[in-house]
Amino acid sequence: MAKYIIDVLNTQHDVVQSWGIDPKSVKTIKDGLQFHIEGSKFTGTVTITYMVGLDLFKVETVSDTDRKDVIAHERVYIDHLVRIIDESEEMTPDDEERVKSQFPVIIIDSDQSDKS
Repeated sequence: MAKYIIDVLNTQHDVVQSWGIDPKSVKTIKDGLQFHIEGSKFTGTVTITYMVGLDLFKVETVSDTDRKDVIAHERVYIDHLVRIIDESEEMTPDDEERVKSQFPVIIIDSDQSDKS
């Protein structure tokens, strides 16, 4: 099951790579996979467990700073795994503004570019 979960996560490799997964922390667990991440919003452990009989997954996150801070998403469809983890670990309310400030987009006026 762990290899299957890894294969699913790798379908969106660029997103998964942004989570800052510690490769040494990746381990196979019963019916799932566990790993440690260092995202922009969250640092801690992510556990993905297959819910046998339901054909769904449970995603749990445990913060390094507060081990009692456990967030669980149950009944997650396989094609939602990456999105659920990314929304929990990476996306912040100011993401759009932060990205715009870090990576400004240069807009070229098409009228101006024709004059050269």
